[in-house]
Order: sequence, then C-alpha cells, then structure tokens
Amino acid sequence: LMLRTYHDGYKDFGPVSLFNLSEDPHEQHDLSGSRSDVVDHASRLLEDWRSAMAIRSDSDVDPLVTVIREGGPFHCLGELPAYLERLRRTGRTDAAAALEQRHPAPPPRRKSLN
Repeated sequence: LMLRTYHDGYKDFGPVSLFNLSEDPHEQHDLSGSRSDVVDHASRLLEDWRSAMAIRSDSDVDPLVTVIREGGPFHCLGELPAYLERLRRTGRTDAAAALEQRHPAPPPRRKSLN
C-alpha cells in the first residue's frame, strides 16, 4: 500500500508512505525509503489514474486541489496554534516543533457554519 499525502492533517506523515500489508498489517514500518522502485511505480499508477479521472470528470476542478488551496482538511483550518499549544502543554514539545516546521504559517481560522 502506497499513500501519497498532500496535507498531513497535523499528523506525523511524510509525503509518501509504503507498507507491505501482508507482513505489516498495522502499517508500522514505512518502506518508502528502501523501496523507491515500488514508490516510483505506484506514483505513476496514481498519476495515470488522476489524469484519467480528470478527463472523464464533468468538472474542471479537482476537489482535492480545492481542499489543499483552502489550507487542508476542514478539521485543521485555523486550529494549528491551539494544537501546538496543547502539544507543548502536554510535554510533546518535539512534536510541536516538528509540526511547526512543516506548517510555518497557519491558515486563517475557519469561519463558523452558523
């Protein structure tokens, strides 16, 4: 299983992860660093699929691109400062520092749905 992450949702995910589900069903050992051949092949398959779907779609807009342009998944919008503070307050300063490095400028706070 190869995963391509466009926004990490404030989780510790890299841009690409690769798992052998037969030997590692709980996805604990990322093989992307040692199996670039599989990552390259899977990336081509994913891009071929995305291209085919774009051609077949009735819309000119890819919803995934819209989400990324808006700042990522809805549950993340504007929540980074509070999450960083929570990580620091609960003794996870290393995780906060890593997250802050991956997301240097927090997106604007989401608007109320009311």
